[in-house]
Order: sequence, then C-alpha cells, then structure tokens
Amino acid sequence: MIYSQYSFTGNLDINQFNPETDSVRERIISFTLENPTFVANFITSHFLNTEIGGLLALPLIKPFNGLQEPVNLYWMEWNGSLEWYNLILILIYLSIIAIGFGIAWKKLGWLGLIPLAFNLGYAMSNGIARFSSWRYNLPVDWVFYFYFAIGLIELFSIVANLFGKKLIEPNKKSFEIKNISLREFRPQYIFIVLAFMFIGSTPWLAKGIAEPRYTASQNDLIAQLESNGYNRVEIESFLSQPNALIIEGRLLYPRFYRRTEGLSSTNPWPAYAVKDFARLSFLVINENRYDVIFPTREIYNFQQGADVIVLACQFDNVFYARVVNFGNQNFQSAPLTDDCSLITDN
Repeated sequence: MIYSQYSFTGNLDINQFNPETDSVRERIISFTLENPTFVANFITSHFLNTEIGGLLALPLIKPFNGLQEPVNLYWMEWNGSLEWYNLILILIYLSIIAIGFGIAWKKLGWLGLIPLAFNLGYAMSNGIARFSSWRYNLPVDWVFYFYFAIGLIELFSIVANLFGKKLIEPNKKSFEIKNISLREFRPQYIFIVLAFMFIGSTPWLAKGIAEPRYTASQNDLIAQLESNGYNRVEIESFLSQPNALIIEGRLLYPRFYRRTEGLSSTNPWPAYAVKDFARLSFLVINENRYDVIFPTREIYNFQQGADVIVLACQFDNVFYARVVNFGNQNFQSAPLTDDCSLITDN
C-alpha cells in the first residue's frame, strides 16, 4: 500500500505492487528524488493534519439544542475555519499545553518530553506513509490531553497558592544505584515472557488453526437453494444478468426501516441510508462486506449472526436481496424472473 502512495495517481491501489519484482524502498527513494517538492508537500500536509487533528480533539464551543434534538455532528461538514471565539479558545489551549511542556521539562527533564517525541515521530510516519486524520490520529491525540492536563494542574496549583494554600513539596529521597547482573535473573521470568508472547500471538494462531469459511462454489450454493425448493433453471437465469450475484456469508445488524427512515448521518453505511420505501437492511460478510437491502413492508425475524445465502441485484454499492436463505427458511422479495434492471435506488 505504501508503494502506491508514492505516485501521482492510483493511491491505495495495491495492484500496483508486485512483491516478486518491486521494492518499496527503491520506489520511495526514486520517487522522492524525482519529485522532492511534491513529496515534501504531502509529508508536511499529513504531518500538520495529524498535529492539528490532535489539538482539535480538545472540545470547541458549539451549539447544543437539547437532548431531544438530533446530534449535531458539526465536524462532518466542517469547512476548515473556526469562529473568533473558538480561535481564542484554541490560543488558550495552546498556552496551557505550553505550560504543560514547561512543567514536564522542569520536573522530569528529557523524560517528560517522551510523549512529545512519540507524538512527533508518529506524525512524521503518518506523513511519510501519506496518511492522516480520523482514526490515524487516535494513537497520539492523548499527548495533547496529557500536556494539557499537566498545564491545567499547574494553573490550579498557582491559583491555590494565591489563596494561601501551601503546596506540598515532594519527599526527595536518595536512591541507591546498582548494576543489574545476570545472577539476579530467575528462570521463572522466562515463563512470564513466554506467556505474554503467547497472548500476543493468539490472533495469528487462531488464523492458522481456524478453517476457512464461506468457500462454497456457485454451483454448491445453487444446489443448496435447489434443495430448499427453488428451481435451478430460474436461479441460473437470474444469475446470468450482469449485476446479479449469489453471496454466502454471515448476516449482521439487521434493521427494519419504514419509508423515508434510515440513518441520516453524513456518511452512513449504504444499507442504512434513508430510502423512499420500507425495507430490512443488513450486512453480509465473508472475505468482503456487502450492504444488503431486502424490500418489504413486513417485519421478519432476520437472526443476527446467522449464516445466509443471498441472491441479489447490485445497484451501485448496494445489493438488493431477491432471496435470503437461512438454511431451513427462505425469504423472497420478488420473483426471480423479474429483471434486475427494474431496480431503482430510491
């Protein structure tokens, strides 16, 4: 993926990279030497985006219309500018964070700046990888909280001191420094280390132990539907359409929506977006994710986490289910003879 980031087009296109013939290191070096200004620009942009995103994790002043009103997700449609009062608030935040830096340096020296070094290193790695914002900010946005909290505590201490509260000085004790020798190492420590290594490796172990699922061929899936009363010829005729397919996977998050209902957030999953008809919306996952809609005015009990076979028509990034098979129970939204081209996404 990093390989595709060092190009003018086709970013995140993993098909550009051939592990047998291509080298990520050589691609990064050659592209950087050929286009130093372009590379410096996107590294700087993503670096600053990570830092600004971390700072803006601190709360801003925004309207609250009450508990009964829709949530105002102002950051989803933010145009990048701040109101004057929020600009003042940001300056206050920066001042408090600066105090936090100073106190951390005064009390702990270089040790107090380790979180800052981690933050800057991570932000730089984001820039080099050409990623930033949203979930990519989460590993380091706590650094802003950390120094902000230190600065805020120091301000509270100053205010308390002004009102006559005596500050408690830390009890300074001398510590004896001694060298660590191998004689002090105990064999049982090895078992503790191995235990942590085993816990950390469980995802890879589970992947190796677990058998692959949802690997049935199209003919196998058709045979299963045929055993549940469907006509093979009708199924094959339905699947002969260019935008028709058969899916096997696990059904997740079924929800029933009436006409004009749905999730009205800025970027909902396509299956749950507002539509002009009643439907059951859900996801089907195997090695991929499918946003599926089952048009119906009735509320059916689509079991969460059940394994299903779905015959569907694809319209853009939504799959309109014609048949949903739960093994011993079938649900059908329309005859298989109806053409997929009759579907409209409204």
